[in-house]
Parts: sequence; structure tokens; C-alpha cells
Amino acid sequence: LRGSTVVTRDPESSACLAAAGISATTGADVVFGLEFVDAPPANEIVVSVGGSVRSGLVSPASRRIESAPTEEIASAVDRLAAALDATVVLTRFRGERDGVAAREIAELMAAPTEILGPDVDEHVRRVSGARLVISSRYHPLVLAARSGVGAIAVSSQAKVQSLVAQLGSDQVRRVESWGDVATTALPEGGPGAVPGGLAAARHALSVLVAEAGAFRDQQRGG
Repeated sequence: LRGSTVVTRDPESSACLAAAGISATTGADVVFGLEFVDAPPANEIVVSVGGSVRSGLVSPASRRIESAPTEEIASAVDRLAAALDATVVLTRFRGERDGVAAREIAELMAAPTEILGPDVDEHVRRVSGARLVISSRYHPLVLAARSGVGAIAVSSQAKVQSLVAQLGSDQVRRVESWGDVATTALPEGGPGAVPGGLAAARHALSVLVAEAGAFRDQQRGG
């Protein structure tokens, strides 16, 4: 990568590259730049989960997929759904990989549960109008923060930890396991719930886009 233009979405990634002697610009995930979706509020818990990739230096990621703990997830979400008198929506942000987990979880659920189809726009709308988002995936957390929806991140992945730190808000909380979900204090969402983190990410993204435009003009001789 030396001599290449490298952009990361968080300072920690830039620092890792710097330690390897590679210069990088810190931007933000492009999902922060999506237009706000004015979705009607719904008394729904939106859950996004699927198989995760365990650490490994040699074998391909496709050989390191670990199944989601479906029984633990169903139990924790059922307890929350009962406490909030809410229904449950299972997303499929990673396609069929998440679809397998969603079907297994739905079969174990006592609460009314819906599995979303493949329409990405519908996924965005449901996250944006949810009462609560619980996710082990990165991008549903970005969407929840952008929409002011309270969210619980269930992940020990570095990228999710970095995102929660970037947002810097009690409205997006991280727990280590699904067993912790039902006992953690629920974040209260609402418009502008995480303005500081959002503003910083959008500023980084706007700077990145401006720099990319300037680079293209330079390449074209403009």
C-alpha cells in the first residue's frame, strides 16, 4: 500500500497503518452520508445479527464464519420485547448469511416476529423508525445513530468498538454478549440523540469527498 492513497473510517485504523509505515487519511463510513429517512415511528425492536468471522491470519474469512448464538439471542430479545410490549423485526444486512440466523431465531421467539425481505430500502426504513435497534452488524448502528434511534451494539469487534467511541453517546451502547442485552439500561433515542458524533463523521466524510474531487480534477489536468 505504500505510495497509494489510503483512507480509513476511524482514527484507530489510521494509527495501525501509521505503525506499519503507511500514511492514511481518516474519513468516515459512507453510510453516514445517506439522506435522512423520515420513517414513521413503530413499537418495534429491530435486530440485526448473523454469522461472524473469527480472528485468523491464514485461512480465508469464508472458512472462519462462526454461527450466531441463536438461543441466547432469542431469549434476550424475547425478554426485552415482553418488557417493552414490542414486536420484533429481524433484518438481513448480509443477505442469506443473516437469513439463516434470522430463520433460526424466529423459530425460537415467543414475541411476534417478522423477517425482512431483500429490499434494502425497507431495511433502512425499519431501522430508522424503530423503538430500539440491537445489532452485531456495523451499518445498522450507523443508521440508528443517524436517525436518533437508541441502539445496543453486541460485538467485541474492533470496528464496532471504534464506531461506538466515535459516536460518543449514551444512546449507542456496547455490550460483550447477547446475555447482557436484557440486563443493560436501555438507551433512549430521539431526534438528534448523537449530534456530536454524527457531525464529526459527516464533516470527515465531506472533507474526504472534497479531496477526492480535487484529486480527480488534478488527474484530468483541471
